[in-house]
Amino acid sequence: MADDSEEARRLDRSEGGMPQHDADVLCRSASAVYYAILQAHACRTGERATLPTLLCPRRNPPIPEDFSEATLYEAELFLLRLGMISDGRSGSADA
Repeated sequence: MADDSEEARRLDRSEGGMPQHDADVLCRSASAVYYAILQAHACRTGERATLPTLLCPRRNPPIPEDFSEATLYEAELFLLRLGMISDGRSGSADA
């Protein structure tokens, strides 16, 4: 596994395209982050956690432990940009 700073630089491609492998890693890590948030919400509220089809892999969802801290941070930023989660300051009701 690449070190966190190298991986973060690879995933932050604001001025150009992202290689397919890096895009796949970002999407898998975003799925892991989002599913972990949904599971935590389900535990707190008793509601069923359902992963959206677009973030749902064909097998079990990935787990955050499979990714570096840098990758998970980029995944969180990605989900924020998509509007799928909030940072708690916007007042929107997210999981």
